[in-house]
Amino acid sequence: MLLKQFNKVMFLVFIQVERLINVLVCFVFNLLQDELKLIKILFVL
Repeated sequence: MLLKQFNKVMFLVFIQVERLINVLVCFVFNLLQDELKLIKILFVL
């Protein structure tokens, strides 16, 4: 019984962590794209 509860909790935690990682990856990717745009602009100037 306890193990089932534990598995459920771990599963929910895992889903939350995965969601958080996806958000972070998107955020970092956007930041990098902005950086690249800035670098390109600087090189063009």
